[in-house]
Amino acid sequence: MWVVFVDSDDKLKPDYLLNLYINSKNVDCVICGHELRNFSDEILKIYNYDISLCEEDKARIWSYLGKLDVEHYIWNRIYRLSIIRKNNIAFRKLNMGEDTLFNLDYISSSGSISILDYVGYVHYKNSDSLSSGYRSDYVDFYTVYLKRIESLFNLEYPSIREYYLISKMRYYYGYIFNIRSKGSPYGFWGRIRKIRVDVLNNRDCVEFMRDCKLKKRSWRIYQLILSLKSPIIIELFYSIYYFVIRCIK
Repeated sequence: MWVVFVDSDDKLKPDYLLNLYINSKNVDCVICGHELRNFSDEILKIYNYDISLCEEDKARIWSYLGKLDVEHYIWNRIYRLSIIRKNNIAFRKLNMGEDTLFNLDYISSSGSISILDYVGYVHYKNSDSLSSGYRSDYVDFYTVYLKRIESLFNLEYPSIREYYLISKMRYYYGYIFNIRSKGSPYGFWGRIRKIRVDVLNNRDCVEFMRDCKLKKRSWRIYQLILSLKSPIIIELFYSIYYFVIRCIK
């Protein structure tokens, strides 16, 4: 038996379930691409993985997590119910990140994964959703999330450590995005202080930036910006980034 999650506002392409089921032979999870739309039904972006793979090598599975960002959603895939039950996998009582943690638990308990070059799910973006504004529980989630990845280190897959490094980099640059988000209680000088105290003077962050060697160019750019140790330059970088994103939209 298979489990499918669908958000209440979303839609499935007519052949969605059939396509995923056809590709489910001998695998524990089947994932497809999705369309991101607004509530005027305009397509904002199409997320297609442009590959079709059926992967049983756990090390390679973890490497794909870091490259494709497939671990953050539960609604564009199917799961084996037997694995969920056998391993008591459940959603944690958090205000954010429950889907990601569910997927980490599931993937670490399963044996294979299939990713399709097929877009079958339509996800509607709510601009007023919780994920679009300031999150006071941002640090709480990432504390649990990073510890969960650390607990998998005993599996001794180098790709898990690479995934951990990527996730940690996401935490630091995402932290700055969060304090600049809509609804944030921090003004300009408040953000400067938070960047200085919580990022630049954070011993864990300093050691991470010093020792971390990430392969992807975009991660190296963020690492370079943070390594400059100037909250003013970091704030300017993020301001320009926000301006560019608004112009593109």
